[in-house]
Amino acid sequence: MINSTQPMPTCPAWCVSHNEVDQGTPDANLLHYGEERESAGMRVRLVRSDLLRTGITGEPRVMLNDEDVSVTAAGELAAVLTKAAASALGPDERDVVV
Repeated sequence: MINSTQPMPTCPAWCVSHNEVDQGTPDANLLHYGEERESAGMRVRLVRSDLLRTGITGEPRVMLNDEDVSVTAAGELAAVLTKAAASALGPDERDVVV
């Protein structure tokens, strides 16, 4: 149940669904989920947890399969994967589309 004295956190633009977790406890939060994407056997989706009692908005996180990583770490991983793929393709095929 959402505490009516605190404003409901607004959904981020990427949120396609959300649900309340730990209702009725001090740790009650609202989880926002982005669209799940799948590539090369990997599932990727944005998530964010907002603490309902205080109205504190959480930081977005990236779920990579079932692993929770920061947005910064996900960006670094994307850069490393792109560089590795470009190196593997050789000089004639280095235009890797991201």
